[in-house]
Amino acid sequence: MDDYPLPEVYDVVVCSDCGTVFADTPATQDDYDRYYATCSIYQDASVSSGGGTADWDARRLAASAALIAKVLPSKDARILDIGCANGGLLAALRAIGFDNVAGVDPSPVCVENTRAKGIEAYRGELSRLPAEVGKCDLAILASVLEHVLDLKSAIGAMAAACTPTGRIFLEVPDAVAYADYLYSPFQDFNTEHINHFSGASLDNLLSQFGFSPGWRERTVVCGASGQGFPSLEAFYQRDRAPAPPAGWKLDHRFRPEMERYIGGSRALMERLNQQLAGVLASSRDVILWGTGQLAMKLLCDTVLKDANVIACVDGNSVNHGRRLRGVPIVAPEKLAAPRAPVIVATLLHADSIRARIHALGWRNPVVLLSA
Repeated sequence: MDDYPLPEVYDVVVCSDCGTVFADTPATQDDYDRYYATCSIYQDASVSSGGGTADWDARRLAASAALIAKVLPSKDARILDIGCANGGLLAALRAIGFDNVAGVDPSPVCVENTRAKGIEAYRGELSRLPAEVGKCDLAILASVLEHVLDLKSAIGAMAAACTPTGRIFLEVPDAVAYADYLYSPFQDFNTEHINHFSGASLDNLLSQFGFSPGWRERTVVCGASGQGFPSLEAFYQRDRAPAPPAGWKLDHRFRPEMERYIGGSRALMERLNQQLAGVLASSRDVILWGTGQLAMKLLCDTVLKDANVIACVDGNSVNHGRRLRGVPIVAPEKLAAPRAPVIVATLLHADSIRARIHALGWRNPVVLLSA
């Protein structure tokens, strides 16, 4: 997008010592903080996850709350959810008796959405937590660490916010399983995701701050589309003083699995390119529905870069008023649809978008991309 604060190109690299895979991005932490303060997809609670509005999201959050309840000795425990989005997990915890909860998020809109649930919430970043949150018995980082550039500073700040016996609950995408859940090319190599974790890389990171693994499980999270996404959930307990590790754990499967993911993504991107070439053979004018990570990739890496995109449509209000490649992004209801093919630039929500196009009464040809 024209006002996008993050770089459009970066290298993905692997550490030869510990095996961690990460984006060697030229962006700064301030760039990412600005992005999440102004461009967070969670700001529109009606179409995003994390608030428990949809049934599938409420079930997911309730399951996480139940898991957290098993490891906390007291319902009086102070719980801090860092990157709380719209406060859905905190609401689920409060529903089972945890009243001493608080959230922190870089988006002012998300903070207000959380407060609207009657939950204590503050604007802030992981590396600069507000003093008002105080000390916590459990710090939650769910779908956060993959977005953080300076991991050591972030974990250090989180450790400082925990009591001497504090615990950490982490949920991150399971990078070792990316290739087995490939629904969209390079879906996890995107402008937002910086770090790609295996269980070993999480242990390496947390061990430097005196936290030892207490429990970890590879799970599959079901999203709005019904598709499953691989996830790592883990608890860490502070039980010793911070110290450099005696040696790095190394998951020897990690790099080969990431290379398999890259190979699968390349093949899928080429199939999408062939589909788009067929569309453009009959019409250079197209409407693009969806302006997320896949749309941006298609506009760079397929024949879509040569199309005449006459309109961009997105259901998430956070994108309305922005421009993608110079074309204004509008809400579906605001577009008097000209007779051009509508390319649905998502592989996860295509059916619901097609239904919405039908409900709007558009008579345009609708192009659904298929994996």
